[in-house]
Amino acid sequence: MTNYTIKFGKSTSANYEVAVDISSRFNTYKVSGEGKSIIHEVNFSDSELQYFFELYEIVGRWKSTSIFIDGERILSTNSHFIRCFKDRQDAYNKSDYCFNKDDGNPYNDNYFGCKYVTVNPSGWKGLEGYGDMNPNGTFYVNKDKMKHELEISLKNFGSCPAFDYSNMISLLDKIPNQINPKTNKGWTYVTDYVDGNEIARTVKFVGDKQNGPILNSYRRDVPNDRVTQRIERNSSTQQPKGCAGALLLGLSPIFITLVYKMFS
Repeated sequence: MTNYTIKFGKSTSANYEVAVDISSRFNTYKVSGEGKSIIHEVNFSDSELQYFFELYEIVGRWKSTSIFIDGERILSTNSHFIRCFKDRQDAYNKSDYCFNKDDGNPYNDNYFGCKYVTVNPSGWKGLEGYGDMNPNGTFYVNKDKMKHELEISLKNFGSCPAFDYSNMISLLDKIPNQINPKTNKGWTYVTDYVDGNEIARTVKFVGDKQNGPILNSYRRDVPNDRVTQRIERNSSTQQPKGCAGALLLGLSPIFITLVYKMFS
């Protein structure tokens, strides 16, 4: 069970008396000091989260306010996750909310289950910056760098009751050390176009996106010995060259129609 504590002092805000009234309704409410030095303190349990958020919305931005979760003070620079946690409590599926799956758009998915974690194998940039691409199309993952990013997130947002660091490490362990989308199911290339060539820059996790019947297939298989592919026009479909070609290309549609009618 998580414990949530709010402390606030005297304020000139019109909502000061409202905040005091809300706090005083709970058995955990206590007061210390007096006059301008008065401090109001109240603790909330998991079942009382709605009242914690209600009071936080009133006093959250006051200079005299301090927020504690399980005894750990939340710095104002990191406190924005509290509103994110509130939105999670209101979400239809709380787990989907953290993984950013509640909007129905798979391109917004978050692999590690926290919107504030910067590294995201499911993001549009995939694992760019977290490994190197081999010329044969295999991406070598730098898991140490990924874990370092997770540790930074733990330091900044680990006080969030929904932040599950152990699960994040488990998900990190599931990522192969070497990824080739031709053989690793659930992964695809993130590409860029250079001089007419589609170049594989990195890889991203897409999971199993086939959740319905295939109506049409537009798949273009890439040769096994190459990651990039240049699509060249067949010589039989190239435009005519030389003077004859220029003459044919220069004929207007009206002239061609007249010639057609003369000989039809």
